[in-house]
Amino acid sequence: IDIDCVKQMLSVNLLFKYNLLNNIRMVVVIGDGYGFMTALIKKCCPESTVISVNLGKTLFFDVFYTRKAFPEARVFLLTESNQKDIFQQSEIIFLEAEKYQLLSSLPVNLFINIASMQEMDMEVIKTYFTIMRSSTVESYFYCCNRLEKRLPDGSVIKFFDYPWDNKDTIIVDELCPWY
Repeated sequence: IDIDCVKQMLSVNLLFKYNLLNNIRMVVVIGDGYGFMTALIKKCCPESTVISVNLGKTLFFDVFYTRKAFPEARVFLLTESNQKDIFQQSEIIFLEAEKYQLLSSLPVNLFINIASMQEMDMEVIKTYFTIMRSSTVESYFYCCNRLEKRLPDGSVIKFFDYPWDNKDTIIVDELCPWY
């Protein structure tokens, strides 16, 4: 266990504090890294389906370590839109970030992103927000990112420039005490 794991455990504790993990059916973890959050959510909410989204090479590690935690789980790699019927049969689903549009119009209760959204350019972030808002059920977005980050190309991604909407319900809006 390292500081990244502790931060994710504290995030899950916060989600429980605000009842955001009660009776959830589907959770999307964006940019997990080593599958820790995916495994943690699955352990805390065993009846839920967890979808782990990450860049292809990094997704390998998410799959590897999640499978170590849940060797008997029914897992699936989603690659095409016509495979969406697999959600009824799988406990944990992995999706390459390059195909994140496959998340559109799914019944996702909770989207989670911790410290990886600012590695995307703003157009990709906007598309994620559109996808999150297309959920067919009431959904929430737990987002824990820096105020801003400079990307290798020199652009700066700012948290307050995300496409927040006046219709969004803000449950927690504070500087994260453990980040």
